[in-house]
Amino acid sequence: MDANKADALKSLKLGKEALNAGDRARALSFLRKARRLDPTLPIDSFLSVPAYTDEQIMIVKQVKEKKDYYEVLGLEKTCSVEDVRKSYRKLSLKVHPDKNKAPGAEEAFMVISEAFQCLSNEERRKTYDLVRSYEPVYEKRSAFAYSGGGGNGFYNGFYDAEFEATTQFQSFNFEHGKGDKGSTGFNIVSQEHFLLLLYLVVLLFFLFIKHVMDG
Repeated sequence: MDANKADALKSLKLGKEALNAGDRARALSFLRKARRLDPTLPIDSFLSVPAYTDEQIMIVKQVKEKKDYYEVLGLEKTCSVEDVRKSYRKLSLKVHPDKNKAPGAEEAFMVISEAFQCLSNEERRKTYDLVRSYEPVYEKRSAFAYSGGGGNGFYNGFYDAEFEATTQFQSFNFEHGKGDKGSTGFNIVSQEHFLLLLYLVVLLFFLFIKHVMDG
């Protein structure tokens, strides 16, 4: 029994040290071990540590402090759309409210989504580069917000920009076949030219028939 108590006190000490070092997972492991060995130890206050890390608190703070969308995503103004996508994926995983329970994570997630929504679109990005202003679009398509990567592209009403972009891209592929999104205008123009050409051919054919019959 004395051996258990000694081991419990040792585990409690190691748990406190881990807490002070910011290693919450290791701290919880030692504190729970201490409780198993000696249920009388007053460790409830130590077990009720927040469900987020110092790193998660820091990333949320850094995102919320930045005002420029390029700075939010950690990119240069010469970055490509693919750079924007990569940075968004990386950052959104770090602050997504399903994964990051730190205070302000939802606001940080919204800021990152706004930055992606703006900089991944050529026209929006040009306007932003000129006036440094952008009005994000938030659309609630359903009364149910997704959790854990659900299906409507929102988290508690916050726009998940990459979900929207991915959905639009998949829709485009379904309607137009393989190819890049930029070919939409070309397809429309080609159809118009074809219809105009067909109209001219039919008109010339009827004029030719009329000429033959009049002759």
